[in-house]
Formats: sequence, structure tokens, C-alpha cells
Amino acid sequence: RSSSELEVWNAPPNAGLCETFKRHTSTAKSIKYTPDGNIKIHSTDSYELVASIDRPNIVDTRFSPKGTYLMTWERFVKSNDGEPMHNNLCIWEVATGNLKAGFTQKAQSNWYLQWTSDEAYCARMVTNEIHFFETSALGSDSTPAMKLVHPGVVYFSISPGKSPAVGVFIPEKNGAPARVTIFYLGSFKTPVANKTFYRVDSVEMVWNNLGTNMLLIAHADVDKTNKSYYGVSRLYFLATSGNFDCAISLKKEGPIHDVAWSPVEKEFVVVYGYMPARTSLFNHRGAEIHDFGEAPRNYARFNPHGRVLLIGGFGNLSGDVDLWDRKDCKKVATFNENGASSCEWSPDGRYILAATLSPRLRVDNGIRVWHYSGALVYQREINELFQVQWRPAPVELFPQRTTLSPPPVCLAVKEKQAKATPAKQSSYVPPHLRNRNGGAASAVPGAPPSLPPGANPTQASKSALAKRKKKKSGNKQQRQQGGEDKPLAEAANGNVNGAETSIPTADPLKRVRNLEKKLTQIRKLKKKKEEGAELDEAQVKKLESEADVIKEIQQLSLEFKQQPQEIQ
Repeated sequence: RSSSELEVWNAPPNAGLCETFKRHTSTAKSIKYTPDGNIKIHSTDSYELVASIDRPNIVDTRFSPKGTYLMTWERFVKSNDGEPMHNNLCIWEVATGNLKAGFTQKAQSNWYLQWTSDEAYCARMVTNEIHFFETSALGSDSTPAMKLVHPGVVYFSISPGKSPAVGVFIPEKNGAPARVTIFYLGSFKTPVANKTFYRVDSVEMVWNNLGTNMLLIAHADVDKTNKSYYGVSRLYFLATSGNFDCAISLKKEGPIHDVAWSPVEKEFVVVYGYMPARTSLFNHRGAEIHDFGEAPRNYARFNPHGRVLLIGGFGNLSGDVDLWDRKDCKKVATFNENGASSCEWSPDGRYILAATLSPRLRVDNGIRVWHYSGALVYQREINELFQVQWRPAPVELFPQRTTLSPPPVCLAVKEKQAKATPAKQSSYVPPHLRNRNGGAASAVPGAPPSLPPGANPTQASKSALAKRKKKKSGNKQQRQQGGEDKPLAEAANGNVNGAETSIPTADPLKRVRNLEKKLTQIRKLKKKKEEGAELDEAQVKKLESEADVIKEIQQLSLEFKQQPQEIQ
């Protein structure tokens, strides 16, 4: 999603524009995929329009877990006396586009309803209560099917899985500690797990895929030890069964930058500590399994199979990304994504989509697709890019390989050829000795080479210095004898060693530089034209002049060759 259009692209190895999706040229505010991969609402099988919802003030959208319903939120508008409250939170049926239910939700933070994985229930929080609704009865009956009454509750989270649990957070009040309590859905009288702590202002609950364990990140806004301006973070582990909980012991002081559960194992990774941060892997009992060392990193994600772990440093960090094989905890590859705003695994677990987005960065916007071997397999620049997203797909469609596969053959060959023919680096030449043998002309087609084949630039520089020294010595001797500096005067008049020569009036090197500049501009215009950009009349005219520019370069080459060796 960019400032000018909305497009769907096929991923590598057959990267390219998806022809079945009609490109949208109007400005879109948001795009969302349903969790099973189905997308004004389009089916991703045929990209035909399924439904269109005409609500011009929509600010944000979100799908239910199975993609059956779409939730939309608009800014709350205060109703006049006697008028009903503004239902700015709406639930729509995706298949028909019909309104299912509406609620009043003033705050935008956590505005959406939370659902169980099977969409049997959805829930929203009101003052001191959490209301649970049966999805089938939404619209016809606005009365909650269940209520969880907990005075002071400010945050809740429903776990995934077949046996959903509900975690609620109550902050400190009147000297009582803050606490997190876990209930099974429908059994709100007796909690199954409970954790209390002081000096906590907010929490973040991170469930594993089965919903059997929770990582609890507790934040305090103020660090009373004055070691950090950004407060204090602590990490806790809670089992929903209530038989185990603990505080995770971390080796290094500092904030908790990121945590991530493995999608297949009962283990998790934590990136923590002052920079350079430390990254560690823990089991479901809070014991450290492996230490990945210290580096400037603040982001971690497992691929959908849990086989490869991505650890990166984004934001104000350098953008270095490490890929680790979880099987033997060895580093597979490293690449750099400086300036990236987004970095996500593909559903098949083989590719990583990185993007530089606006408005965080207004320049160098675009996407890059990396293979987990560290090979860059696709890249594209997009002006004012706002949002990118993989189409979701079940991991069962992509069986786990026993070994990590290499990049696709066509892409691996290109990568191999690029590595096999590295650019040769010439020796350093001082600025006053550069461009002496047609060096500037060698960069354009048809121009003579700057040095003879097999010549050493260093030797050429030494030879030129010796000639200049000898020439200066001769000129000095002539002046001492009272003679005129004849060689220089004759050269200025176009006569070297008594022979008349036809030196072009314009500086040949300056002409070469101007022609090089024109060719560079023509190449850029060609690239813009291939990407579908419209060119104005002056740009089209410049494109048509390419043949004339090359012809002029060839003519200049002939002029060089016709000159005596001294002039060349």
C-alpha cells in the first residue's frame, strides 16, 4: 500500500505483479488479511470484490480469527440530547457486508473485541467488568452471555487454543499490590493462576500457540534506582493450569526489548539488557537453554516451523540481522537491513520480507525479500510506501524439511555469479594525476581505455611523475640560460616538437563528463518508464537522444586516437 496505489505481488521465485488483482489507484487507509488468507473486501482466490462497506469515517479495521467478521472503529461523536449513543464500533459479516452488531467505544486503544479461536465467543471491557457475548446471538440480543466482574480491571487478554483462558490485570491501589489473575472461560469464581507484584504500571501478556503458558512483561514507568530514564521491565512465566509460575532470571540489567514463543516447542527467546543487548533461549520452566551472545539487537522471531530464529536490530540500530538454526543453535547467515520498518517471515518459513516505510522514513522506501540462507532474492523501490503484508496461509501447507534448503536454483546461480566475479579495485591515484590517459572516457562505450592492457596504475603514476620532474628541470635550465620556455609556448600554439597538431578547441575530458552525465540521466528515465511512470515531453525527448549521445562518444573516441601520443 503506497501513496498512489494498492497492489498484490507474487513472491519469489516467480516474483511479479499479480495479474488477477485489479490495481487500486485511489488512496487506501489500511489493508488487512483475514488470518486464513482471504482480503472494500476481496477473495484472495480470485480477487473478486466480495463486499463493500460505505462508512467514510472508518479509522481502523480488524478481522475475527477465522475471518468470518470484520470489526471497524470510527472516532466517537457525542450525541445530542434525546439521540441514541453513537455506535462507532461495528461488526460486519464478511460474506454479505451486512452489519451484525454495534457498540459505543470512546477510546481507540484496545478498541477491538477479543475472540476465542473458534469464534464461539467475543468479549469487550467496560468499567470494572468484561462482557462475553455468544457470537451467534450478536445483533439479535445485546445482553452479555457472561460477565467477569473485577473492580479496577484495566486490561485483559484471551488465550488461543481449544480451552481458552482469560488473563486480567488490576494495577496497584491504596497500598494493595498489582496482580494478574487467570480464569478459565466460564469459570470466573475461582482463578486458576494468580501473580502479585509492586511497582508495576502496565503489563503485556504473550501467550504460546496452545494457550497453556503465558509470558508476562511487567513495566514500571519510573526506575527508583535512576539507572534508566525509560523505567523498569521484569519478565514472569505463568502456566494456565496454575501448577507453575516464576520470575525469569536475566543475566544483564536493562529493558526487555522483545520476547517470542517458539510455534512448535515449549520454549521462548528473550532480547534484553542495555545495548549491546543479550539474547537467550529458555525452556518452559524458565531455565536458560542457550545464550546467543551480545549484539545491538532488539527484535526476535521464529519462522512458522520453529526451525530458524531471526534476531535483528531495527529502529535506531544498524539493521543487522542474524539467522540461527534452532536444531544445533548455529548461525546460518547474517545480512543488513538498515532503515527497515518491517521484517516478517513468509508463511512457508523460507523467506523474510523487509520494508522501509513512510512516514518513519520518506526516502529509500521499498521492499526486499531475503532467503534464510542470507541471499537477497528480490527487491523493489516504491515511492511513499505505507504498508506491506504477507498473505497468511496455514503452516500445514508447507511440510518441514529435514535440512535447510538452498535458495531457488535461478536465484542461487545469480548469487554465485555475482560472488565469482567481484569488482577489481585499482590502486590509489592522487587527484592531480587522475584522468590523464583518457581515464574519464573509459567509463563510456567506445572510449579508449585509460591504461594499456596489463598496465599497472601505480607504475603509470610513477612514470608520469618522472616525466613531469624531467620537464620542470628542463624548463628551469632554459630560464636560467635566458631562453624562452619554447616547449610550453609551442604546445599552447598547437605545435609540439615543431609539428602542427589539430587540438579540439573544447576540453575533451569535460565533453566526456557531460556525455556520461547525459547517459546516466537516460538510464534513470528508462528505469522509470519500465516501472510504469509517465514521462513528460522533455524527458521523452531526452530518451530519444540516446543514439546521438552514443554517436558523439564514438566520435570523441576517434578524435582521441587521431592525436599524437603526447597529446593523448
